Amino acid sequence: MDVEAFAALHPGMHPSLALFARAALYHHGGSPRSFRALKNGASHPATISFAPPDARTASTYEREKIVEFGAIVLAGLLLSAWAGKQITRVCKRGSRVDYFVGETLDDHRWVLEVGGTDDSSHQAKRTEKRQQLEDSFYRRAPFKMNGFVAVTRFAEPSVTSLDAVPAEAS
Repeated sequence: MDVEAFAALHPGMHPSLALFARAALYHHGGSPRSFRALKNGASHPATISFAPPDARTASTYEREKIVEFGAIVLAGLLLSAWAGKQITRVCKRGSRVDYFVGETLDDHRWVLEVGGTDDSSHQAKRTEKRQQLEDSFYRRAPFKMNGFVAVTRFAEPSVTSLDAVPAEAS
């Protein structure tokens, strides 16, 4: 995967998000970085390439913001590679999910919850974000939207994951 491809894969998102991903990744080592990538729990080796970060990013933003925005980029790369989908637009604050996802820019059929951490437990963050997605009103009638949870741990052992979460049938 290549961070520099994010803008082309997700034309609805601002390309500056790559700045954050570069800084989040570089903080723990140069390019390329090896990750364990989890697709619905199944482990796969992954390599993530990125251009050198602009040092001003780390001087301008809090580390938590860099990690949060960097995790959005990795979520987008996984969505594109594994599900053939793109992040299309941000969700309303308070909706308990972060983004709408679709197959085209005007498609908003799925929701996405993203989490990132420097060095805390990937599994704990994954569980937390799954619960947050489940609590979203987009998961209930009348929407009943399927969703995705994407979580990245940037520190070693580096892990990034994408879980498809179907809506409850009723």
